[in-house]
Amino acid sequence: MEINNEVTGSVVVELQYGSGSDVANDIGSRDTDEYPYEAEIELPISDPLTVTASDVRVKVDTSSFYK
Repeated sequence: MEINNEVTGSVVVELQYGSGSDVANDIGSRDTDEYPYEAEIELPISDPLTVTASDVRVKVDTSSFYK
């Protein structure tokens, strides 16, 4: 038996174009963007407080990046 949770939210990322020195010399840039995500978490009832990476499935929708 398992506990199943569905979580939604958004993740904010920093996008960097060029190297760190390019940005420092004003020939690169940094920008932020935000993408929605959905996560499903399955935890055993016997030990619901121990979460491992294999217990979580995350899907981030980055389709707005390509528009």
